[in-house]
Amino acid sequence: MLGILLVSRIILTLVGAEVRANIFSFTRGKELPGPVSSFNWLNTWVLWDGGWYLQIATTWYSASTHFFFAFFPFYPGIIRFFGIIGRHYALIGVLWSNIMLMVAAILLWSVFRLEQRVNGIWAVLGLLTFPSAFVLSVMFSDSTYLTLAIGTYLAVRQQRWWLAAVLGTLLTLTRPVGILIGLVIVVEFLDSRRWSFRSIPKSLYLVLALPAALFGWAWFNKVVTGDWFNFIHVQSHWGRTASNPISTLWHAVRGVSV
Repeated sequence: MLGILLVSRIILTLVGAEVRANIFSFTRGKELPGPVSSFNWLNTWVLWDGGWYLQIATTWYSASTHFFFAFFPFYPGIIRFFGIIGRHYALIGVLWSNIMLMVAAILLWSVFRLEQRVNGIWAVLGLLTFPSAFVLSVMFSDSTYLTLAIGTYLAVRQQRWWLAAVLGTLLTLTRPVGILIGLVIVVEFLDSRRWSFRSIPKSLYLVLALPAALFGWAWFNKVVTGDWFNFIHVQSHWGRTASNPISTLWHAVRGVSV
């Protein structure tokens, strides 16, 4: 798996460096973050939202940068933590994403072995080589989210409820939809007990840490920006607003822009 990861990322780095230097050069930094390093290969992996994560990691959240709150804190917090030591936040962010991708591949392999289904090698190959899989190596939170999601599921299948709760909490602090993994934890637990509500282990109560983490993030938003739901309201900066999902699907079918 390590060989596949290295070969695929070397190829993507070479292609990406050429694309960024020539095809995307006309953007002049408006759509891509400016160079973060003198190494062009590293600049290749700091794209779009990577610029936001880089700014958060270096300056952290503040009232004057309320747009930052659209990005949940676990991933930039990790970069900031290690960046205090190494000081090269972009390099740390890219390395962390690729380490998480490797861990995700190992965990995915373990899931297939646990379920005793088709050979997990094909799932791992798809994970590492699918055309859109390059986002898992970019300075995004995607590979971190994927690793935590698979890790939580694996912990649930092994009935290690405390570990599932810990990983699920970190998942919630990586992306807002991460809190939905709490439903998986509860449903899998009840299914393992034939939907009996008796003798619930204390470790399962740790699942309450998931909504507590989301509440903590909302509270931090309130303290810094004065708005409990700033992390939601700020999405309008990118043209994202709450809408009727049925009408959205209907417009998509009709080919109407929304």
